[in-house]
Amino acid sequence: LAAVFADPRVGAACGRLRLLGTDLSGTAAGEGLYWRYEDAIKAAESLSGTMLMGAGTLYAARRELIPDVPPHRADDSIVPLSIALRGYRVVWVPEAVAWERTALDVGEEFRRKVRMVAHDFGGYFYLGGCWRRPAVGLRLLFHKLLRWFVPLLYLAALGLAIPPALAGSTAMLVTALVLGGVLLWGGAAWGAMALGWRPKTVIGRAAALPGHFVMVNAAALSGICRSLFRGSEAAWEAAPSSHGVLKQGDTEPQP
Repeated sequence: LAAVFADPRVGAACGRLRLLGTDLSGTAAGEGLYWRYEDAIKAAESLSGTMLMGAGTLYAARRELIPDVPPHRADDSIVPLSIALRGYRVVWVPEAVAWERTALDVGEEFRRKVRMVAHDFGGYFYLGGCWRRPAVGLRLLFHKLLRWFVPLLYLAALGLAIPPALAGSTAMLVTALVLGGVLLWGGAAWGAMALGWRPKTVIGRAAALPGHFVMVNAAALSGICRSLFRGSEAAWEAAPSSHGVLKQGDTEPQP
């Protein structure tokens, strides 16, 4: 991470997070897929000028640019975003790697994501000024805000597809069946994982992915509501199911 600070335009740098144990449950498999997607976005943002947020496990910033972060806000979102708002670059350094044990329990992962969204959603509005810099505002809109509102957009799309489907539109019927099917399958898979289902085969983990999708979007909606009506809490602790230590190449947690 330190090497990129030779460029005076760089204000912060973020390394790459690698998850261990993604083959141990459907929840872990979905989280592994999500972080690969996040890596692709961060690489594209960095190449196009600047990222907006880092992973709290591995990032660095110039000391003089670090703002005061309230205890109930997440520093790994507040610090990079505030630095980008000051006109400095936040860059991705994929050669710097941190390893983290992913949660296996879907309930623990749900609570973690609710907490993260509540922290980040309130933090972005706490900073203010994001929309005075279009390059920052548009990145924030497309990378985070629209993603958090996917559950509302998804339900709206399903609701809008049903009337023309009932009126005889084949295209809208297929759309409604696909959207409704994913929602029902995902809800069932989420419920099964909450009851202890941890698929370890490739087919099983693929079948569990809609459950992870539904869980993540439900957590986003819950996190926004918590931020708006209850605020966010400073307390944080790792998910109990991620307390096992894994070495590179391991597939089972070690005490």
